[in-house]
Amino acid sequence: MIPVAVLVVLIFALLSWLLGKLHWPFARFTRNPFLQDIIRKLAQTVVMLSGVLLALDILDAMALVGGVLGAAGVAGIAIGFAFKDLIENYIASILLSLRQPFRPQDHVLIDGHEGLVTAMNTRTTVLTTFDGNVVRIPNATVFKTTIINYTTDPRRRFGFVVGVGSDVDLAQAIEVGTRIIEGTPGVLETPKPAALITKLGDSSITVQLYGWVDQSQHSFGKVQSIAMQNVKAEYDRLSIDMPEPIYKIRIEGGQISHTPTPPPMKGPEPDSPPRSNTTGDVSRDDTISTMSQQTGDQQGDENLLDEQAPAE
Repeated sequence: MIPVAVLVVLIFALLSWLLGKLHWPFARFTRNPFLQDIIRKLAQTVVMLSGVLLALDILDAMALVGGVLGAAGVAGIAIGFAFKDLIENYIASILLSLRQPFRPQDHVLIDGHEGLVTAMNTRTTVLTTFDGNVVRIPNATVFKTTIINYTTDPRRRFGFVVGVGSDVDLAQAIEVGTRIIEGTPGVLETPKPAALITKLGDSSITVQLYGWVDQSQHSFGKVQSIAMQNVKAEYDRLSIDMPEPIYKIRIEGGQISHTPTPPPMKGPEPDSPPRSNTTGDVSRDDTISTMSQQTGDQQGDENLLDEQAPAE
């Protein structure tokens, strides 16, 4: 009976090996190579275990199965605790491969790290930050944390704060700010730029200005920078006061010498010739994108992201 049992095990081992050489049956389940490999290994394991169980049945030794499974369960618990983080990251990589919350070259913010998605392997998700650094985030962290994907909708709103004097006509400050942002290259017509009064301070009133940029066509940072320059120039031309913070200092004891405060400098008159708006270059900068692609190419077949897979 022993030779027969050994022969059965060898036959099933051969079948398991042949099954591992096939690719097309598993490609019908999923396009993801990583998931195909997992399904292939599970199928091989099932075939091999079936051969072992059949051999034990031939030897009339099925009673050993209970003891073996019990020992395997205890060993599995111990191994699970020892490799908890590794197993957690591996399972997270499987779930992320199914969900596909981002694609290669997507602009994302994950766990406080902002950059372009470069690759994802069985342990980490790789980002290339806009400083040119490569950041590896454990997949378990990626799966559990909040993900902001700026590429899903290329439209993105920028905003900046301007402080104006308390004697300024606020309606004029808002109208001028939104008009200048509308005329800034790269700013979308729809949604329209907007402005809000957000704070009445001791020395100034805070005006928050907003505009929208299509990141697929223009650089978000460049457009925002030029909009800030143009608003500052126009406020100066129209003598819209942007005061410095005023502090009151109390000094007890001692002598204080009094220095007359010079009169504030007046800006140019409102009817002075308008300054030309800064246009500049607002085109996309693909430097980081190129670096990210080069880093992703180094991953080879380990990259689990599939551009053809359905996104979440």
